[in-house]
Amino acid sequence: MNDKYCINMDVGLLMDHPIPLPAALDYMGSYDISSAFFGDIQIGTDWKRFHFDAGIQHCRTSYMERETVSLFPDYVDTLKFSVEEQTYGLALSGYFRVSRTFNVGLNYYPSFIVRNDDGARGHYAHLLFLDLIFRIRWR
Repeated sequence: MNDKYCINMDVGLLMDHPIPLPAALDYMGSYDISSAFFGDIQIGTDWKRFHFDAGIQHCRTSYMERETVSLFPDYVDTLKFSVEEQTYGLALSGYFRVSRTFNVGLNYYPSFIVRNDDGARGHYAHLLFLDLIFRIRWR
């Protein structure tokens, strides 16, 4: 058995927008939008077809509640609530290698410190997301 160790860094963007690019959408009524920009540095190891990582992460999250109302002949989009926070915590990841070019993974980012306009405080929050990785081999 030969273990492999690595250090890696990830940067990404998570969004719950219906389409990945800003565009005019007819919501008509209340709706919310959230997104997170994250970065981490992790130490990982391989065991057979599995890869595990552990490290630290930083996320910048934003959440907005908006409402669209009809004022004939136009529509008015109003911001009802908005919050932006920065969180700090652990980064835990696990991946299963399906083939040489495809991995499926689960990432769990628990945060224990949050910083916003009111300052920094201890607070638990987390991001949990599925990761599909397609690798292109050049050789």
